[in-house]
Amino acid sequence: MNHAQSESPGIHPAPIHFIRGKKVMLSRDLARLCGVRSGTLSQLVRRNCERFPEEMAFQLTREEFKSSMAQFVTSKSRQGRRGKPPWVFTEHGVAMLAILTRSQKIFQINRNIDWKTGALRRR
Repeated sequence: MNHAQSESPGIHPAPIHFIRGKKVMLSRDLARLCGVRSGTLSQLVRRNCERFPEEMAFQLTREEFKSSMAQFVTSKSRQGRRGKPPWVFTEHGVAMLAILTRSQKIFQINRNIDWKTGALRRR
């Protein structure tokens, strides 16, 4: 990402990662932005799995999760725990979450993310 872009007013880095050749957001990052628990998003995906093909959302394998722990900043409360690997969502997966939850907040977040540059526009 362009350093000047991250310092522009109203533009902040979005928590976007490159995994399996796709730009994705971790469920916990999306949940934090939306003000919900990441388990809530995981439950929604499990209950609507036919609406989330792998092109939209997938759960990291344990190996991917372990190898990426250095890349993802973990909170102290999660360090040392062995939880399930997180779900990750592509741009279309985030849009599907917005549709299923009818959440204006998720819709706004997806709309404000520039998935090409990884910037989050704050409005």
